[in-house]
Amino acid sequence: MRIEGLLPLHPLEERVGCLVRTVIVWGWCRFAGLFGGRCGGKLTASCETVISGDKYRVNHLWPCASRGVQPAERNLVIHIGPSGVPLSCKGRTLKDGVEFTHELGLDAMEIQFSRGIRIEEEYAEEVGERAKELDVQLSVHSPYYTNLGSDSHETIQSSIDKIVMSGHMADVMGANVVVAHPGFYTSLEKEETKERIFENTAMARDFFRDSNYQVDLGLEVMGKKQTFGTLDEIVELCEEIGEGVIPVLDLAHVHARSNGGLKTIEDYEEVFEKLEPLDLDSYYCYFTGVKYRNGNEVSHKPIKKSDINFDAFGEFLLEEEKEATVISISPIVEHDAVYMKIQLERLLSDLEKKGTFDEVVESTIEA
Repeated sequence: MRIEGLLPLHPLEERVGCLVRTVIVWGWCRFAGLFGGRCGGKLTASCETVISGDKYRVNHLWPCASRGVQPAERNLVIHIGPSGVPLSCKGRTLKDGVEFTHELGLDAMEIQFSRGIRIEEEYAEEVGERAKELDVQLSVHSPYYTNLGSDSHETIQSSIDKIVMSGHMADVMGANVVVAHPGFYTSLEKEETKERIFENTAMARDFFRDSNYQVDLGLEVMGKKQTFGTLDEIVELCEEIGEGVIPVLDLAHVHARSNGGLKTIEDYEEVFEKLEPLDLDSYYCYFTGVKYRNGNEVSHKPIKKSDINFDAFGEFLLEEEKEATVISISPIVEHDAVYMKIQLERLLSDLEKKGTFDEVVESTIEA
């Protein structure tokens, strides 16, 4: 189905059954048209958008002609989904979680091995096959307690083992990223901790390569001062090790460590400018509201109850044509994932209208 301009919402009867559940769960009937997972839509003027699940495939004429840029066609894909099995999913298996994520109109899900890797390889294959059938992009979070910079050889070996096993299961499932915590400071000097983290991250990456795992190792930007993992440190680590290691941009952690520094589009521009040396095609991001104190994360909060600005982030992604996977790690995980999807739809519509207005004004001036 195509929608020319800003026409009324799609008829509810043309929605798949999952939309009805989504509307019932969230009570957002007025947004029903935004979950057109099986439909296409055309927004005139500055872009053509085809929405599938929660992917925003934008064949951009963006930035618009009013900015003096020649139209250039490309596909922009933004995936959104929950971290772990959604809380409101009745079934608690990974396959249940993938199916429910799809029913919510989302198309990404991070598999949580946070407290241990308790999955058989055969079942991992089944989960991956189901995710592929439903077009749900999988990623994996390795066990939380890893420290690649520890003063204990046993801890380092255990951490590498956990990351490698997570990588194996991720590869079996067809996931594209394994997220790991790089480490925290112990009795060692900071510089020695850093050197160990670099060395052991490279070792884990090399094991991924030698095993032909088709998955990147992602190092998470951390939220507390006693941990290694500022944005600058993670970028430096990725630069030094090179291909196969990527930054995992936990924006709540960046916000906390900067004492509330993500409130405007310019704030997000500064963050992504630091990533430019890595020349990434797409970005893996976490988003949630956050409570913080003195440059440290205290706890996660729902997005709307925090001073972190998602709309500025969404507008930045769309205006700058940044492809990304955005994983909700909010306490109301799938609720905020759906909220982010809705906000991106609204922002896309607003940008389209603004582009149309700018072109009309320019045409009038030229006439």
